[in-house]
Amino acid sequence: MIPSVRSNNINVTIIDYGVGNLLSVQRAFAHLGARAEVISDPETAANAARLVLPGVGAFGNAMKELRRLGLAEAVQAYGESG
Repeated sequence: MIPSVRSNNINVTIIDYGVGNLLSVQRAFAHLGARAEVISDPETAANAARLVLPGVGAFGNAMKELRRLGLAEAVQAYGESG
């Protein structure tokens, strides 16, 4: 998978929900040649071609933030879209 990322300039959408080190995630994708956009808009998240939800150690707190920002439903819609 990594070679295809480097050769295709893939766009990646990273969800910013107030936790995690997003800069490191964004830099990792950039290093692989992907264009990574950090967003916190539910509509953009639901319509992303490739969506990244950075993990954290305390996912219960992360889910609270996703719900508060209206992003939980967007992530679910993205997952259900296939």
